[in-house]
Amino acid sequence: KTSLKNFELNLRWGNLLLEERVRLDIGRGTLARQFDLDPGEIERWESGFGSPVACVFHEIISSLGAVAHRRACYLWLDFQYERNFSAIAEAAEDSQRKNNYAALGAIRRRHGERVVVRAA
Repeated sequence: KTSLKNFELNLRWGNLLLEERVRLDIGRGTLARQFDLDPGEIERWESGFGSPVACVFHEIISSLGAVAHRRACYLWLDFQYERNFSAIAEAAEDSQRKNNYAALGAIRRRHGERVVVRAA
């Protein structure tokens, strides 16, 4: 099974492959023969249903020229930013949740209430 996040990632890579292939007027069959692949496999990748291993993707994109290669680099940087931003946002949310529990505990202690600590 492919998660929604993986499907979105595959779809973005697939769109890049499709757009560059069409821009250069290269048919799926031609590209498939060049790399000894099934044209249906390329169609699945372009539709977001799976993706080639990184080295194969790199070889295919490199064969499509400098523009395709540069776009792939920018797309990779976008993924790294999104992944790091998500990790930072999750850490900040976790920290805020812990701070909220600590503040609530301090208020309850001040008023003589029993404090129950829950795992976040």
